[in-house]
Amino acid sequence: MGNGDSVSKKDPTSILPILENLKNDPSEYVRRSVANSLNDIAKDNPQIVLEIASKWKSYSKETDGIIKHGARTLLKQGHPEILSHYGLQSTNIELSSFEIKTPIVKIGDYLQFQFHLNNKNEEPKTVRLEYAVHYKKAKGHLAKKSLKSARKSIIRIN
Repeated sequence: MGNGDSVSKKDPTSILPILENLKNDPSEYVRRSVANSLNDIAKDNPQIVLEIASKWKSYSKETDGIIKHGARTLLKQGHPEILSHYGLQSTNIELSSFEIKTPIVKIGDYLQFQFHLNNKNEEPKTVRLEYAVHYKKAKGHLAKKSLKSARKSIIRIN
């Protein structure tokens, strides 16, 4: 599992029963492997992982953890269905006044930025904030690292 096998990536249906059987395994290591396999599947077959997420939702604390780790690529991509799975929607959330305070950051320094979020919904909303840093590799090309600035924040109407 989780080895990026091309057969299982193209048509992962053959390993789904195995993942189903292992989702309740008492070993954290095994459950983590199930999550990594789901993440691999999500890269080429997101709908399968979305269906599993729906099926396993609230089954147990452990399966919720598997889904969160197994859907991390979909979360980073901002896939609407997985965001909805977690009750996260950007409808009527307005970003403004974004400013990078430290546009050049050296290793060991801090990136500082600020922004305002305005919730124009009638009710409080939970949001997921994520940002990416581009950095220069040894050979001179840029690479990207996605980071979370906050897991969830409740934003209320002012």
